[in-house]
Amino acid sequence: TVNINGDLTLSGNFSVVNGSNVNTNFIVNGNVSASGSISGFSLLYSTGTINLTGHQNNINTVSAEKDVNLSGSGAYTTVNSLSNVTMSGGVSAVSVNTNGTTTLNSSAKVTTIKSIGDVSLPGGGAEAASVYTDGNVTMKSSSITSLLMAQGNLTESQQTELDALNNI
Repeated sequence: TVNINGDLTLSGNFSVVNGSNVNTNFIVNGNVSASGSISGFSLLYSTGTINLTGHQNNINTVSAEKDVNLSGSGAYTTVNSLSNVTMSGGVSAVSVNTNGTTTLNSSAKVTTIKSIGDVSLPGGGAEAASVYTDGNVTMKSSSITSLLMAQGNLTESQQTELDALNNI
């Protein structure tokens, strides 16, 4: 585990090489900003906001006490935020858990979203398999393919695919 007090900014090609990404934890008491290519983390945790752009690979868990913003390309196992999560580009995640809102832009894909706040898939081919939210769901040119459980309203427009309609 690496503990960092203060903001962390990474750019270029940053890779943790240890044979696997098990127990490679970065705990940052501040904000995290990274661009370029980063890989090899088991956990990237921030007491602030996390902004990752570019190509990320082999990062199991990204967790922040504030917002998490992921763009570019990258595959994550779990994304956690006590605030909001925004994903765009070719970013994918198995699980997104947030106390705030979850937004999937462009081609972002998530297997399971669990959000206390609203969930938005505003277009460009964003896709979620299962969505659980205490809030509203808005969709435009996007899809939910398996299950939708929302306590709020569902608003759809423009070629939205809701294969989960039978599971609402």
